[in-house]
Amino acid sequence: MIGYLKGKIRAINFESVVVEVGGVGYGVHMCVRDVANLKSGQEVELLISEAIREQSYDLYGFFEVSEQHIFDQLLKVSGVGPRIGLALLGIGQANDLFAAISSEDLSYLTRAPGVGKKLAEKMIIELRDKVPKLDPTYNNEQESGATIDAEAALISLGFKASDVKQMMDTVDKMLPVEDQIKQALKRN
Repeated sequence: MIGYLKGKIRAINFESVVVEVGGVGYGVHMCVRDVANLKSGQEVELLISEAIREQSYDLYGFFEVSEQHIFDQLLKVSGVGPRIGLALLGIGQANDLFAAISSEDLSYLTRAPGVGKKLAEKMIIELRDKVPKLDPTYNNEQESGATIDAEAALISLGFKASDVKQMMDTVDKMLPVEDQIKQALKRN
């Protein structure tokens, strides 16, 4: 299983890149927004989700744990494939998607190509209890990206969103993601 790639961008297509790692080029599908910000020769570190089917083996790359987490959750919904998962991530940040599902915002979800009202409703029904519930007083300036990623990682490990909020209350928010996760797990 491939979970992480670190290497140089060797080719860029509309929705994918080729990442050279140790002389081997891996084709990785990514959100169009992320691909647009990459340059050939650039060093990248990507979190990888795999989609293995009878006739294909595809890699999907993400810069943030929260994006990988919501992508993996979306693929568990019948009717949502990797292309729709990436399209949903392409219309905003992972937290926007978490919030849209939690608040049952059909208009946000249907902005993604391939997502109609019925599919959006199905995603909401199947995922609203699985995605973290965002605090209505949430402010992007209060939490760093590292804290958001640490929370998403803890949720992906199976902790409930409400428990994660309590675990993260005592964590030093200035630490890198890995250290925040370690602190949260030690205090649990």
